Amino acid sequence: MRRVETNPFRDATFGELCQAISEAARALEERRFRSPAEKEAFAARTRHLLLACGMRFMSAGASIPGSPEMPLDRDPRALVSESFFPWYRQQLEGEVRAVRRYTLWRAANLVLGRDAYQFLDTPTMLWSERPGYVGTCDDDKLLAVLRELDMIRKEAAEPPTRG
Repeated sequence: MRRVETNPFRDATFGELCQAISEAARALEERRFRSPAEKEAFAARTRHLLLACGMRFMSAGASIPGSPEMPLDRDPRALVSESFFPWYRQQLEGEVRAVRRYTLWRAANLVLGRDAYQFLDTPTMLWSERPGYVGTCDDDKLLAVLRELDMIRKEAAEPPTRG
């Protein structure tokens, strides 16, 4: 069974993509890679970065299914507002989800360190139940996951009780 990788840049904002591109360029310039494993990890990360950039920066047009230009190209009576406004809302929601995900990662890294990934994207849970997914759905769910991190942090700070 082939393992499916999720693209860590899938929900990245334009600013995050630009920062990742700059970091990759700097790593290439400095030739930081010492081992074949480091080279392979960098290649995989760069592949994901390029795929995400290609999807985000591609020049949309009338020939691309789902583009706001497509219905306008096909029907001269189609309204720009009815084509572009729903597309805008979809793009905006994508950006909001990316900011929520970034917020979760920062908070989880603060509270859990190396265990942040395990908490947010627990492989044994259904995807739709993982905190890393649930917290991106809306602000109330984001707040619920952040409060769960509050409880974890509080429990970690409390001294153990003697029994």
